[in-house]
Amino acid sequence: MENVRIDELNDKNLHEFEEKECNAIILFINRADLKPGRMLNELQAALEELDTDIEGWFCVADENTAVCTHFEVFGVPTFLAVGERAIRGVRYGIQTVNKLISFVEQSFSRRDLTGL
Repeated sequence: MENVRIDELNDKNLHEFEEKECNAIILFINRADLKPGRMLNELQAALEELDTDIEGWFCVADENTAVCTHFEVFGVPTFLAVGERAIRGVRYGIQTVNKLISFVEQSFSRRDLTGL
């Protein structure tokens, strides 16, 4: 199991993120939720267990309104599966590692998950 890095998506790097056209899971949280990091840890553990090329990102919603507006996110925590310039899945609320793994598997095809 490789250590997965979760990058920050914000108003300043939104355009660069869009240009990447990557498959990603984005976690939208508030600044207060970032400190305990529970949801970030759950997302990291799920992506590590899946061992895929799907990238992990987080967005501090209360500080990045352009990102929230772009993805039409109005509540936190929200998990978005994004790929091929489209939203492929949405989950609201606190999620366990197992629920996140299921979410990723449902949102992306086997080809996306294996990189073949």
